[in-house]
Amino acid sequence: IIVSECHGNRMSVFDRNGNFIRHIAQNQLNRPELICVDHFDRILVADSNQQIIKIFSSDGHFISQFGQKMMICPYAVAVDSYGRILVTDQH
Repeated sequence: IIVSECHGNRMSVFDRNGNFIRHIAQNQLNRPELICVDHFDRILVADSNQQIIKIFSSDGHFISQFGQKMMICPYAVAVDSYGRILVTDQH
């Protein structure tokens, strides 16, 4: 289970029983909103204040980002069955 902490600027990982495991992406996010996991177990997070989508490995290491100068306030991110990334911008 991965939880986005928009005011903590990080994500938290829990096991299936709800026990805390670790924080990931600390000091790399600025108001993370909704997240999803793709077919390759990468974590995609909508970082609303940085106006980008960031991609992390399943163990929390930064891989890449996209959307600079394309979005005002990305809120939600999802991946469809074809692997296409879908993003909702609040503005």
